[in-house]
Amino acid sequence: MTDTVGKAGDSPLGFGEYEIVRALRPSESSERYLVRDAVRLSHHVAYRCELPVSCGREQFLNAAAASARLDCPNVLPIEQFAFAGEQAAWIISPYTGDHDGLVLLSDVLADRDRPFDFGEASRAVHQLRVAIDAIHTGCGPQGTFGLRDVHVDRAGRLLIELPGLNLTGIADSPEARRVEVRCLAAIWYELITGIAPGEAPIPPTRLATGLPSAVDRGLMGALDPAAGFETTAEFFQAVEGADSGADRADEPVRPAIARLGFLRRRTGVGRDQSER
Repeated sequence: MTDTVGKAGDSPLGFGEYEIVRALRPSESSERYLVRDAVRLSHHVAYRCELPVSCGREQFLNAAAASARLDCPNVLPIEQFAFAGEQAAWIISPYTGDHDGLVLLSDVLADRDRPFDFGEASRAVHQLRVAIDAIHTGCGPQGTFGLRDVHVDRAGRLLIELPGLNLTGIADSPEARRVEVRCLAAIWYELITGIAPGEAPIPPTRLATGLPSAVDRGLMGALDPAAGFETTAEFFQAVEGADSGADRADEPVRPAIARLGFLRRRTGVGRDQSER
């Protein structure tokens, strides 16, 4: 990984040997582009981020460098970064999509004919737990995130993009940790019910069958702004009981990926063509 600022050159990004191939769907916080490294002949995602007014250049460099040092199988690595003006920056990460474009966890859910069963959803959220725990250790708070911030690679592995890139100055605190656990709970809720929890979520056992009885107590407790859990361990203990080992994080989300590939071949529609 490279965690140094590149020098200006002929690249449209102003550094490196990158060629912009096409625009991808933007995220909530940045523009996304598919770029090609003309030297290594590899493809990458280039993020163009507008930095908050409160974020100085040193704060960005420190946050990006800490993120680039993360060593976790469930975060999308930051390979290179540089400024793109006074209050903007470019960030380069690996491209894990296919010829149709990015594959996000939101795509996998949308392209299924039913929500995830509890086991599938548990494996997925355990992967995100691994990422959040690593981000806390190496960077501090992640902030809010959702299905559209999670990439799915060709092996069914989940990766949180722009990991730990805290540019708003959020300090590590019990409330910051409860917010992130709440994000995990919202993802789990949507995977097993097919709908976002909203401000007044319905207990998931009323929306899906075959769920353990503890799911209502654990997910609803985590989603309650006045309650919540400060650690991922407490949260998973509440949802799954004693059987909440993170060993399941090693299992890929293969059934969902197989379904997504089948739908793409059948319809001929790519995600970055149909959802902007």
